[in-house]
Amino acid sequence: MFHNYSGGTIGKGGEMIDQLLHERKWSERLLKEIYHEFMSPDEIKAMLENKDIWMDGEEVVKRIQARIARTNTPKKPVAKKTKDTPALAKKAPAKTTKKKPVQ
Repeated sequence: MFHNYSGGTIGKGGEMIDQLLHERKWSERLLKEIYHEFMSPDEIKAMLENKDIWMDGEEVVKRIQARIARTNTPKKPVAKKTKDTPALAKKAPAKTTKKKPVQ
């Protein structure tokens, strides 16, 4: 089972509200980062809205294997831009000539 975090707060009212607002932002970033490519965006959203997500062991293993496969898939190399790389060097702006109007 996957679920939103549990916690508690104590203190003055304003401080408790500040803490809860901070924890909401923190938990949203944390859950999105951790469960990215493991759970769907809808599942993550549901969990943030306090819904429990139930999976058996086989489902968890299947998702972990799929995530690993996506992570290990080689990506197309991106050429680094340098001034010594002719293909990526900035081209001079094209010269334009004004055409004489036809009368």
